[in-house]
Amino acid sequence: MIRTTRARNLQGHVIWYYNTLADDLPYLRDEVYQQPAAVPGRPREWRLPARVINEEEAGASRSEGWTPYTTLRGFKEGCLYCRAGEERWIEYTADIAETGWYELYTFNIYQFSASQRAPYEIRHAAGSDTVYVNQALSGQARWFKLGDYFFRQGVGQRVVRLSNAGIEANAVLFADAIMLIRSRRPLGMPALVARQPEQVLPAASSILLENYPNPFNAATRIRFTLVQSAMVELRIHDMRGREVAVLARGRHDAGVHEVTWQAQAAGSGLYYGLLITESGKSIRKLLLLK
Repeated sequence: MIRTTRARNLQGHVIWYYNTLADDLPYLRDEVYQQPAAVPGRPREWRLPARVINEEEAGASRSEGWTPYTTLRGFKEGCLYCRAGEERWIEYTADIAETGWYELYTFNIYQFSASQRAPYEIRHAAGSDTVYVNQALSGQARWFKLGDYFFRQGVGQRVVRLSNAGIEANAVLFADAIMLIRSRRPLGMPALVARQPEQVLPAASSILLENYPNPFNAATRIRFTLVQSAMVELRIHDMRGREVAVLARGRHDAGVHEVTWQAQAAGSGLYYGLLITESGKSIRKLLLLK
C-alpha cells in the first residue's frame, strides 16, 4: 500500500493492521522509511523527533538504593526498582528544542505488587504538578501519558522526578524511560469541570477561540464566535474545577466577541476558559505565568 501511494504521488500513508506492528517495525524502519517522512502539507521541522530519556542514560540521575531488574522488560531491556522506606528518587533532564506545549509520557512497568500511586512530579513553565500512576494495573503498562505541559526552550531542564515518597508500605516502585513529544494540536480539551455528559458542540454554533497571548502574564484577551444570537456565559476555572472568574454573561449578538481576563489576583498555573451556550460547551487551556 505504501509503495502504491508513492507511485501515484499521493501524500501521506495509512497502515491498516489488526494485530501488533512490533514484528514489522524493524522492516518499516530499515526498508520503507530509510528517510524520515514529513507530515503532508507541513514544513519538515513541524514535527520534532520524540525525545526519550532512558533510566540508564546521562539525562537521568538517581539516588542510591535502586536495583536493576531484568525479568520485566522496559523500553530498553530491563528497568529499575526500589521499595518503600528510606528515600529513593530518580530525576530526568531534557534539552527542550523550542518553547511550547509537549506531551509527556512514562514507560510504565506493570507488576501485581507494584505501587498503585507512583508519584511523578512534573516541573514545567508554570510550576510543578504531581501525577499518580498505578503500576499494578495491566491496562496502563508501556507508554502512559502523564499529560500536556508547557516548557520553555533550554538545555538540561529538570522535567520529571519520581520518588518512593508516600507509596504503600509493601509496594515496589519501578522506574524506566520518559518521553517528550512536541504538541502541535489546538489547545482545546474535553471538559474537566463538569460531571454530567457533555453535549458535542455543532461545528456551526459557537466556538471559544484561542486566547492571546498564551502563555500570558497578568492579562489575556479571549475571543469567541457566535453564528447566531445566543445566551452566553464565559467562565474561568482552575485545575480543580473551581470557578475563578466570570467574564461574560447574557445574550450576545452573532459575530466575534472579545473579553479580557485581568488575572493579577490569580496565581501562576494552568486554567480553563469555559464557554457555555444553549447549544453546548467549549473549553480552552489558559497558561498564566508570573
